[in-house]
Amino acid sequence: MADKDGWHFKNNGKYTVKSGYQVERIYPDREKPPVVFGPTVDILKAHCWKIRCPPKIKHFLWQLVTWCIAVKKNLHKREIPGDIVCARCGAEEKSINHVFFECPPALQTWALSKIPTNPNMFPTSSLFVNMDHLFWRVLPQMEDHQFAWILWYIWKGRNNNVFSNMDVDSLDTLKLADTESKLWAESQILTDEKRV
Repeated sequence: MADKDGWHFKNNGKYTVKSGYQVERIYPDREKPPVVFGPTVDILKAHCWKIRCPPKIKHFLWQLVTWCIAVKKNLHKREIPGDIVCARCGAEEKSINHVFFECPPALQTWALSKIPTNPNMFPTSSLFVNMDHLFWRVLPQMEDHQFAWILWYIWKGRNNNVFSNMDVDSLDTLKLADTESKLWAESQILTDEKRV
């Protein structure tokens, strides 16, 4: 007889869901995935949904933390042709972090914002350290979560440059973010008042 696959936990060699559960109950440590050591972004991903902002920006933050943003470097990894040079500064677009925290227009936007900047603490060369800082470490604690709009408008400014060849000034980016965050916060107050 030729060799064939079989489930050796049953006499007939056929797998059933019931036998799978029995094996799990009898051998609970068998075939467990290896434990991953090191930092995890699960806490950052979960926190994205707690930020007070519109759902589209929450989803955008989640994409940012999970490295799903379509920057040139990510597109290049997926074998989509094109250069990986940053359209705004001309440097190699090494990562998502470059677009949002290292590119000179983004750096200038953060410097002009009310979020304190310090090269040793924020912004850094790590996307996860930067997001951790924005989520939990900004002092004084920012209740309006304006950083979400700043990230959103840095992205929109970058896209305007890439797709429409329009360069948006850092101060304009910050003004748009500030205006939109305030308008959204006011609309939430009005919505809450209507409910009462």
